[in-house]
Amino acid sequence: FIKKNLEELLKQYPFNYSSDAIFWKSLQIETDGTELVCDLGGADFPNKGMLNMWSNKEVPYHAKAPWHKMVRRDFIEKHNLKFDEFIGSEDMMFSLKLATALEKFALYDSVIYVYEKRENSLETGFARKLQCNKMNASITATKYLRSINKLEYRDAAPFYLWRLKHSQPVMFIWFLIKEVLVLGPKIAIADYKEVAKSDGVSANPFVFVWRKIRRK
Repeated sequence: FIKKNLEELLKQYPFNYSSDAIFWKSLQIETDGTELVCDLGGADFPNKGMLNMWSNKEVPYHAKAPWHKMVRRDFIEKHNLKFDEFIGSEDMMFSLKLATALEKFALYDSVIYVYEKRENSLETGFARKLQCNKMNASITATKYLRSINKLEYRDAAPFYLWRLKHSQPVMFIWFLIKEVLVLGPKIAIADYKEVAKSDGVSANPFVFVWRKIRRK
């Protein structure tokens, strides 16, 4: 946390403040030292340095990371919001259900948290169980977003599939099949095409799978 920015925020937040959550910007430092300000989907923060009530429902869906927000405990308990009990994207459904339930929230135009990526962390590691947990969480999140007609906020699956393709190719094929069975061929093929576009390979998933089978 950036101490002075957090202290300034807390000065503006009396205990009877009416918002159920506050969202702020974060600074992400990549493994190569590149710095990126995460601005919650390009939200137009009003009144720099001030706490502002906000009604744009898109912001909470962009703020999936837990370090982007502060949430009232009684609101969490009222809506029974919990992290999943596995490692890897365990906060994904918490954030999506929070975004759906929120009506009163505020924005604070300041970087409160610095997130520094490192090699072999929970975010960057390639361990098989970790990657599978992330992909299963993504499938669960997609089912949920489809049920509330907000599939436009689905963004993690192609990245997780890409990582599996380069670290666990058998699991990559398995999750493509699972997406077909659980989410339907349209979503699975769209995800594969995103992966193929990143790698410059065949945009036909069946060609890729057949080549893998023949090599085995």
